[in-house]
Amino acid sequence: MVLHNQLNILVCPVCKGHLIPDNGISTLRCLACGLAFPVKEGIPVMMVDAAEKIEPQEPDAQTASMEAHHDSHKVKD
Repeated sequence: MVLHNQLNILVCPVCKGHLIPDNGISTLRCLACGLAFPVKEGIPVMMVDAAEKIEPQEPDAQTASMEAHHDSHKVKD
């Protein structure tokens, strides 16, 4: 399982956007460009060739909560 600490440091390799868990925790979805990266045996596969383009969707309550948490812990430039 991807730890929440990992989510604070992982970004989309294409656009550097935030990643959020999707489909439980089977994928990490980029909010900016809409790519979904698979999670295999708890390890995020962050290769562009492994990603799938997904349709934008409204975040559920858990996703919205995680986004707010992630945004509150951003590193300032």
